[in-house]
Amino acid sequence: MDKAPSTALFEQLRRDARAASEQRVAAASAEALRLRNASDERLAQQRTAQLAARERAHSAALDRARSDARTRTAREWLTARAEALDQVFVAAHETLAARSADPRFVVAVAGIARDALPYLPPGDASARCATSLAPAVRTVLESQAPGRPAVRVIEDDAVATGVVLETADRSLAIDATFARRLARERPRLAIEVAHQLESPAL
Repeated sequence: MDKAPSTALFEQLRRDARAASEQRVAAASAEALRLRNASDERLAQQRTAQLAARERAHSAALDRARSDARTRTAREWLTARAEALDQVFVAAHETLAARSADPRFVVAVAGIARDALPYLPPGDASARCATSLAPAVRTVLESQAPGRPAVRVIEDDAVATGVVLETADRSLAIDATFARRLARERPRLAIEVAHQLESPAL
């Protein structure tokens, strides 16, 4: 026996409602899956970005550390070179001081005074030198200065490695000391010391 129209209509409505509900559930499930996947993707992107940022920061820190190490090494090498050069000059000055009483040193200083005298203009002049050198310097200057005023020898133990000739008005001074000659050699010696001290690989 056929169902009553109302019953058939109710069942149709129920089927339609069930189908609609299943569609909504399926759509909701699909949307939830999409959102979850999108969330997972965003989290993955965030993790990737964080890892990249950490890597950049780590790399930058390493670069700074390397740069600091290179700067420190270069500074230490330059300091060592300067100290080595200073030691060379200290030793040289000590050698000069030790030989100040050596007759050969006295003769050498007198010869330097003789060679420097022609560079002074005519007129009164003085020569400063250590007390131990004064007699030899005085003898040489007196014999080498005919026709010009005598060069006054001033004993000055501060001038220990040679003689300083000076005009009376102090407009011209000639530093004829071994210390001055040694100072002029400093640039060349600096190069030699630099070659002996191997430069670090930076």
